[in-house]
Amino acid sequence: LFHRDGRIADGWLGLHPREFALVWRLAQQPGERMTRRQLLAEVWRINIEPDTNSVAVHVARVRAKLEPFGLARLIATHPD
Repeated sequence: LFHRDGRIADGWLGLHPREFALVWRLAQQPGERMTRRQLLAEVWRINIEPDTNSVAVHVARVRAKLEPFGLARLIATHPD
């Protein structure tokens, strides 16, 4: 938490602040489904639906950082 980054074995993931906040929120309740709107409200702290794919982009970036460790599937998404 001090570094606001993720670490697997001896390697740091290099998470950006929003990526860290996203992972932190998802890790608080593993297995719980969260909507895009919930993530925008709880991680981005906005209560409107912006015309952007920011959530999808951040999820993709986190998955890419988990991929070298074989952990990309820890974050699952649904098209709806």
